[in-house]
Amino acid sequence: METQWLKSFIKAAKYENLRLASEELFISQPAVTKHIQSLEKSLNIQLFVRQNKSIRLNQNGEMFLPIAQEIIDTFEVGIHRFQQYIEGFERELTIAIAPQIANSMLPSIIKQFSKQMPHVSVRVEIVKSNEVANSIQSGQSHVGLSKIKPVNPSLSVKCLIDEPIVCVGPKHLESMDMVEIIRQEKVLTHEYAPYWDEVNRQLQQHFPHTTNMKVNQTEAIKQMILEGIGVAFLPKSVVRKELEEDRLALLATNILKTCTSKTYFISKHSSVETEYLFELCKSIYGT
Repeated sequence: METQWLKSFIKAAKYENLRLASEELFISQPAVTKHIQSLEKSLNIQLFVRQNKSIRLNQNGEMFLPIAQEIIDTFEVGIHRFQQYIEGFERELTIAIAPQIANSMLPSIIKQFSKQMPHVSVRVEIVKSNEVANSIQSGQSHVGLSKIKPVNPSLSVKCLIDEPIVCVGPKHLESMDMVEIIRQEKVLTHEYAPYWDEVNRQLQQHFPHTTNMKVNQTEAIKQMILEGIGVAFLPKSVVRKELEEDRLALLATNILKTCTSKTYFISKHSSVETEYLFELCKSIYGT
Protein backbone atom coordinates (compact mmCIF):
# COMPACT_ATOMS: atom_id res chain seq x y z
CA MET A 1 0.00 0.00 0.00
CA GLU A 2 1.43 3.35 -1.06
CA THR A 3 0.68 6.79 0.36
CA GLN A 4 -0.17 8.10 -3.11
CA TRP A 5 -2.94 5.52 -3.38
CA LEU A 6 -4.40 6.83 -0.13
CA LYS A 7 -4.15 10.45 -1.25
CA SER A 8 -5.98 9.67 -4.48
CA PHE A 9 -8.66 7.80 -2.54
CA ILE A 10 -9.14 10.71 -0.08
CA LYS A 11 -9.47 13.31 -2.87
CA ALA A 12 -11.83 11.14 -4.90
CA ALA A 13 -13.98 10.67 -1.79
CA LYS A 14 -13.95 14.42 -1.19
CA TYR A 15 -15.08 15.46 -4.69
CA GLU A 16 -16.86 12.27 -5.78
CA ASN A 17 -15.26 13.09 -9.11
CA LEU A 18 -12.05 11.64 -10.52
CA ARG A 19 -11.28 14.64 -12.72
CA LEU A 20 -11.44 17.10 -9.85
CA ALA A 21 -9.38 14.77 -7.69
CA SER A 22 -6.69 14.52 -10.39
CA GLU A 23 -6.56 18.31 -10.80
CA GLU A 24 -5.95 18.89 -7.11
CA LEU A 25 -3.30 16.20 -7.00
CA PHE A 26 -1.63 17.45 -10.22
CA ILE A 27 -1.72 14.00 -11.79
CA SER A 28 -3.73 12.50 -14.63
CA GLN A 29 -7.22 11.11 -14.19
CA PRO A 30 -6.10 7.60 -15.28
CA ALA A 31 -3.42 7.76 -12.59
CA VAL A 32 -6.06 8.47 -9.94
CA THR A 33 -8.16 5.58 -11.26
CA LYS A 34 -5.17 3.26 -11.16
CA HIS A 35 -4.31 4.31 -7.59
CA ILE A 36 -7.81 3.57 -6.36
CA GLN A 37 -7.90 0.22 -8.16
CA SER A 38 -4.54 -0.71 -6.63
CA LEU A 39 -5.78 0.27 -3.17
CA GLU A 40 -8.96 -1.76 -3.56
CA LYS A 41 -6.93 -4.74 -4.76
CA SER A 42 -4.59 -4.39 -1.77
CA LEU A 43 -7.54 -4.31 0.65
CA ASN A 44 -9.48 -6.91 -1.33
CA ILE A 45 -12.66 -4.78 -1.16
CA GLN A 46 -14.54 -2.20 -3.23
CA LEU A 47 -14.50 1.33 -1.77
CA PHE A 48 -16.76 3.17 -4.22
CA VAL A 49 -20.10 2.80 -5.93
CA ARG A 50 -19.51 3.72 -9.59
CA GLN A 51 -22.37 5.18 -11.63
CA ASN A 52 -21.43 6.33 -15.13
CA LYS A 53 -18.91 9.14 -14.57
CA SER A 54 -19.74 9.75 -10.90
CA ILE A 55 -18.49 7.87 -7.87
CA ARG A 56 -19.44 7.83 -4.20
CA LEU A 57 -18.19 5.95 -1.18
CA ASN A 58 -19.88 2.69 -0.27
CA GLN A 59 -20.10 1.46 3.33
CA ASN A 60 -16.55 0.06 3.19
CA GLY A 61 -15.23 3.34 1.82
CA GLU A 62 -16.92 5.38 4.54
CA MET A 63 -15.37 3.12 7.14
CA PHE A 64 -11.91 3.33 5.59
CA LEU A 65 -11.83 7.10 4.89
CA PRO A 66 -10.93 8.28 8.44
CA ILE A 67 -8.34 5.50 8.66
CA ALA A 68 -6.71 6.61 5.42
CA GLN A 69 -6.72 10.24 6.57
CA GLU A 70 -5.09 9.31 9.88
CA ILE A 71 -2.37 7.36 8.07
CA ILE A 72 -1.59 10.30 5.78
CA ASP A 73 -1.64 12.82 8.66
CA THR A 74 0.74 10.68 10.71
CA PHE A 75 3.03 10.16 7.73
CA GLU A 76 3.22 13.86 6.88
CA VAL A 77 3.81 14.94 10.48
CA GLY A 78 6.53 12.32 10.82
CA ILE A 79 8.25 13.38 7.59
CA HIS A 80 8.10 17.03 8.66
CA ARG A 81 9.64 16.27 12.05
CA PHE A 82 12.34 14.12 10.47
CA GLN A 83 13.25 16.86 8.00
CA GLN A 84 13.51 19.34 10.86
CA TYR A 85 15.76 16.89 12.69
CA ILE A 86 18.05 16.37 9.69
CA GLU A 87 18.27 20.10 9.02
CA GLY A 88 18.98 20.81 12.68
CA PHE A 89 16.07 23.23 13.13
CA GLU A 90 14.61 21.31 16.03
CA ARG A 91 15.77 18.15 17.69
CA GLU A 92 14.06 16.26 20.45
CA LEU A 93 15.54 14.62 23.51
CA THR A 94 13.39 12.54 25.82
CA ILE A 95 14.86 11.82 29.24
CA ALA A 96 13.56 9.00 31.43
CA ILE A 97 14.42 9.80 35.02
CA ALA A 98 13.83 8.28 38.45
CA PRO A 99 11.71 10.40 40.86
CA GLN A 100 14.52 10.75 43.42
CA ILE A 101 16.78 12.33 40.78
CA ALA A 102 13.97 14.37 39.21
CA ASN A 103 13.16 16.01 42.53
CA SER A 104 16.75 17.00 43.24
CA MET A 105 19.14 17.32 40.29
CA LEU A 106 16.81 17.60 37.29
CA PRO A 107 16.05 21.36 37.45
CA SER A 108 19.76 22.27 37.31
CA ILE A 109 20.37 19.81 34.48
CA ILE A 110 17.47 21.06 32.35
CA LYS A 111 18.27 24.72 33.00
CA GLN A 112 21.87 24.42 31.81
CA PHE A 113 21.09 22.05 28.95
CA SER A 114 18.39 24.33 27.53
CA LYS A 115 20.67 27.32 27.82
CA GLN A 116 23.42 25.64 25.77
CA MET A 117 21.14 23.81 23.33
CA PRO A 118 18.05 25.99 22.85
CA HIS A 119 17.24 24.27 19.52
CA VAL A 120 16.65 20.96 21.30
CA SER A 121 13.14 20.25 22.54
CA VAL A 122 13.43 18.38 25.86
CA ARG A 123 10.75 16.05 27.18
CA VAL A 124 10.95 14.43 30.61
CA GLU A 125 9.39 11.09 31.54
CA ILE A 126 9.45 10.41 35.28
CA VAL A 127 9.44 6.64 35.83
CA LYS A 128 10.63 4.22 38.50
CA SER A 129 14.35 3.41 38.44
CA ASN A 130 13.65 -0.17 37.36
CA GLU A 131 11.62 1.12 34.37
CA VAL A 132 14.20 3.57 32.99
CA ALA A 133 16.09 0.97 30.95
CA ASN A 134 12.88 -0.39 29.40
CA SER A 135 11.86 3.11 28.35
CA ILE A 136 15.15 3.54 26.49
CA GLN A 137 15.21 0.04 25.00
CA SER A 138 11.66 0.46 23.64
CA GLY A 139 12.53 3.79 22.04
CA GLN A 140 10.21 5.84 24.25
CA SER A 141 13.20 7.73 25.66
CA HIS A 142 16.66 8.59 24.32
CA VAL A 143 18.55 8.63 27.62
CA GLY A 144 17.87 7.95 31.27
CA LEU A 145 19.08 8.66 34.78
CA SER A 146 18.54 5.82 37.21
CA LYS A 147 19.60 4.56 40.61
CA ILE A 148 19.59 0.97 39.31
CA LYS A 149 22.18 -0.41 36.90
CA PRO A 150 20.47 -2.24 34.01
CA VAL A 151 21.73 -5.62 32.81
CA ASN A 152 20.70 -5.15 29.17
CA PRO A 153 23.92 -5.53 27.12
CA SER A 154 22.57 -3.40 24.26
CA LEU A 155 22.50 -0.29 26.46
CA SER A 156 25.39 2.00 27.28
CA VAL A 157 25.66 2.46 31.05
CA LYS A 158 27.97 4.99 32.71
CA CYS A 159 28.19 5.67 36.43
CA LEU A 160 27.80 9.40 37.06
CA ILE A 161 28.52 9.29 40.77
CA ASP A 162 29.01 6.88 43.65
CA GLU A 163 28.15 9.11 46.58
CA PRO A 164 27.89 8.72 50.34
CA ILE A 165 24.69 8.23 52.25
CA VAL A 166 24.29 10.99 54.83
CA CYS A 167 21.96 11.44 57.77
CA VAL A 168 19.82 14.57 57.69
CA GLY A 169 17.27 15.93 60.10
CA PRO A 170 15.53 19.06 61.37
CA LYS A 171 17.72 21.98 62.38
CA HIS A 172 16.88 21.67 66.10
CA LEU A 173 18.74 18.32 66.21
CA GLU A 174 21.99 19.80 64.94
CA SER A 175 23.79 19.90 68.30
CA MET A 176 22.56 16.56 69.63
CA ASP A 177 24.55 13.34 69.87
CA MET A 178 23.78 10.83 67.11
CA VAL A 179 22.98 8.03 69.55
CA GLU A 180 20.44 10.21 71.30
CA ILE A 181 18.94 11.32 67.98
CA ILE A 182 18.37 7.75 66.82
CA ARG A 183 16.95 6.83 70.23
CA GLN A 184 14.26 9.51 70.18
CA GLU A 185 13.58 10.08 66.47
CA LYS A 186 11.97 7.85 63.88
CA VAL A 187 14.13 6.97 60.87
CA LEU A 188 12.13 7.66 57.71
CA THR A 189 12.88 4.85 55.29
CA HIS A 190 12.49 4.45 51.55
CA GLU A 191 12.38 0.68 51.14
CA TYR A 192 12.35 0.84 47.32
CA ALA A 193 15.70 2.62 47.20
CA PRO A 194 18.43 0.17 46.05
CA TYR A 195 20.74 1.15 48.92
CA TRP A 196 18.17 0.75 51.70
CA ASP A 197 18.85 -2.91 52.60
CA GLU A 198 22.50 -2.14 53.33
CA VAL A 199 21.58 1.05 55.19
CA ASN A 200 19.11 -0.86 57.37
CA ARG A 201 21.62 -3.66 58.06
CA GLN A 202 24.27 -1.23 59.24
CA LEU A 203 21.79 0.82 61.24
CA GLN A 204 20.76 -2.29 63.15
CA GLN A 205 24.42 -2.99 63.90
CA HIS A 206 25.12 0.51 65.24
CA PHE A 207 21.68 1.29 66.68
CA PRO A 208 19.76 -1.95 67.48
CA HIS A 209 16.70 -0.10 68.78
CA THR A 210 16.07 1.99 65.69
CA THR A 211 12.41 2.81 65.03
CA ASN A 212 11.56 3.10 61.34
CA MET A 213 8.68 4.78 59.54
CA LYS A 214 8.10 3.63 55.97
CA VAL A 215 7.65 6.41 53.42
CA ASN A 216 7.90 5.42 49.75
CA GLN A 217 8.77 8.83 48.27
CA THR A 218 11.97 10.74 48.89
CA GLU A 219 10.28 14.10 48.42
CA ALA A 220 7.74 13.21 51.11
CA ILE A 221 10.58 12.19 53.44
CA LYS A 222 12.25 15.58 53.01
CA GLN A 223 9.01 17.46 53.59
CA MET A 224 8.33 15.53 56.79
CA ILE A 225 11.82 16.33 58.09
CA LEU A 226 11.34 20.01 57.23
CA GLU A 227 8.23 19.84 59.41
CA GLY A 228 10.32 18.44 62.27
CA ILE A 229 9.36 14.78 61.85
CA GLY A 230 12.15 12.20 62.03
CA VAL A 231 15.54 11.83 60.34
CA ALA A 232 16.61 10.04 57.17
CA PHE A 233 19.63 8.50 55.48
CA LEU A 234 19.75 9.75 51.90
CA PRO A 235 22.25 10.28 49.07
CA LYS A 236 23.94 13.63 49.53
CA SER A 237 22.87 14.92 46.10
CA VAL A 238 19.22 14.39 47.02
CA VAL A 239 19.45 16.90 49.89
CA ARG A 240 22.11 19.19 48.42
CA LYS A 241 19.76 22.13 47.87
CA GLU A 242 18.16 21.91 51.32
CA LEU A 243 21.61 21.75 52.96
CA GLU A 244 22.92 24.70 50.94
CA GLU A 245 19.86 26.73 51.92
CA ASP A 246 20.37 25.70 55.56
CA ARG A 247 16.88 24.21 55.79
CA LEU A 248 18.09 20.76 56.86
CA ALA A 249 20.82 19.76 59.27
CA LEU A 250 23.62 17.41 58.23
CA LEU A 251 23.73 15.17 61.27
CA ALA A 252 26.28 12.56 60.19
CA THR A 253 28.34 11.69 57.14
CA ASN A 254 30.43 8.68 58.14
CA ILE A 255 28.27 6.41 60.27
CA LEU A 256 27.47 4.11 57.36
CA LYS A 257 30.94 3.93 55.89
CA THR A 258 30.30 1.34 53.18
CA CYS A 259 26.85 2.59 52.14
CA THR A 260 26.83 4.52 48.90
CA SER A 261 24.31 5.39 46.20
CA LYS A 262 25.14 5.18 42.50
CA THR A 263 23.50 7.20 39.74
CA TYR A 264 23.69 5.82 36.20
CA PHE A 265 23.50 7.56 32.84
CA ILE A 266 21.86 5.15 30.37
CA SER A 267 21.60 5.47 26.60
CA LYS A 268 21.21 3.34 23.50
CA HIS A 269 22.45 5.58 20.70
CA SER A 270 25.07 8.29 20.86
CA SER A 271 24.44 11.80 19.53
CA VAL A 272 25.75 15.30 20.08
CA GLU A 273 22.87 15.91 22.46
CA THR A 274 23.33 12.77 24.56
CA GLU A 275 27.09 13.26 24.83
CA TYR A 276 26.67 16.86 25.92
CA LEU A 277 24.02 15.84 28.45
CA PHE A 278 26.36 13.22 29.91
CA GLU A 279 29.20 15.71 30.32
CA LEU A 280 26.79 18.22 31.81
CA CYS A 281 25.50 15.69 34.35
CA LYS A 282 29.06 14.80 35.34
CA SER A 283 29.80 18.48 35.90
CA ILE A 284 26.68 19.08 37.97
CA TYR A 285 27.27 16.00 40.10
CA GLY A 286 30.83 17.18 40.58
CA THR A 287 32.57 14.10 39.15
